[in-house]
Amino acid sequence: MNFTPNFENVKATKPKGQKFDSVTKYMADGDDLVVFHPEQSIEEAMMLLLGKNMSGGPVLDDHGILVGMLSERDCMRIILETPYHNYPPAKGKVSEYMSREVVTVSSENDIFDVANLFMNTHYRRFPVLDQGRVIGQVSIKDVMRAISDIKSTTW
Repeated sequence: MNFTPNFENVKATKPKGQKFDSVTKYMADGDDLVVFHPEQSIEEAMMLLLGKNMSGGPVLDDHGILVGMLSERDCMRIILETPYHNYPPAKGKVSEYMSREVVTVSSENDIFDVANLFMNTHYRRFPVLDQGRVIGQVSIKDVMRAISDIKSTTW
């Protein structure tokens, strides 16, 4: 028997008076972040994801504005459309494959807020914005690392 818990609309409540660290403490910041450009070759972007062992990253325009996200899932479409069907390799641009609907978190969110968001969406990463600009990215793995840092006295 296969059991999959239903996490739909899970909303944990924060312990009263408990302060949690900001998401910015655990995110991959702008200096370490892999970002893409809409006009970048999709092949180059895929190789960058593989080379950096990343599962995705934000797509920024010439002005540094977030216009999408490119994920491994988006790249899987290329694999299904090209070599699998014996088509020539993809020559498209990131803008043709990226996800345009992006859920973001604010630098003001704490790690507990982000954990709740992960539990209620299918996303594996969120860009972190400060005054509308991407300053980093937080992943499920980052949240797990943060939770492991919480002392047992806070439970």
